[in-house]
Amino acid sequence: MRVRYEILGPLRVWHGNRELKVHRPELRALLATLLLDPNRPVPVARIHATVWRGVSSGHPIGAIQRLVEELDRLIDPGVTGMDGGRLIGLSNGTFLLAVEPGSLEATEFVARTEQARRLRADGRWHEAMTVLEQALAMWPRRLGAEPLAGLAGPAFDAARAGIVATRGAAVEELAEVLLELRPSAVVLPFLAGARAEYPLSERLCVTQMLALYRDGRQPEALAAFEHFRGLLAAAGGAQASGETRLLHFRMVRRRL
Repeated sequence: MRVRYEILGPLRVWHGNRELKVHRPELRALLATLLLDPNRPVPVARIHATVWRGVSSGHPIGAIQRLVEELDRLIDPGVTGMDGGRLIGLSNGTFLLAVEPGSLEATEFVARTEQARRLRADGRWHEAMTVLEQALAMWPRRLGAEPLAGLAGPAFDAARAGIVATRGAAVEELAEVLLELRPSAVVLPFLAGARAEYPLSERLCVTQMLALYRDGRQPEALAAFEHFRGLLAAAGGAQASGETRLLHFRMVRRRL
């Protein structure tokens, strides 16, 4: 029976339609570490660092092997040892979690966003919009949900930031596609929500400026730029790119 994994919110595992409960923190950290590199060998040192975060666990490989056997039995009932496991393997001091295509929603999300970019490049805007909306619908709708929720440590923090960044890029892409396909007034509510979620996104700022300007709301378009510039200054003094400043200049002069 197919095993499915989720990491875009809390770590969850499904065996068919039944959710498997992974309660032990060490097991959750091990599984999450392997899921961040599905179908690729993960070194023992990295697993040890994420599972025990620098605290000695005795013999690292032995401790990890025991965890892997426990996790393999949970995911693949009936397994009696390392040689019998089909899902997790050991080779040359590394462990690998075999994940079937379509079984990890995070990799599916990335694949769909990449597909949408190709569709957009080919001028297939409506198809790109549909694929992006499907991809973003894969994320948990619960307010405050975050990838790998409840897993702590520098490695998971970095992975979480990277996953969130991929979502931000997809939102930016969808905003631009929507503005190409729909009237500006229709797109503006989506842009307002996206800007609130990603206030430092220059791409979203530009898309919002264009939407407001095309809707005949030049003062609001200019105000959106000033607000963005103020946020950048407060966040460390960065400046908007030359292209965005030029867009603002042309909007001031009404030369778009």
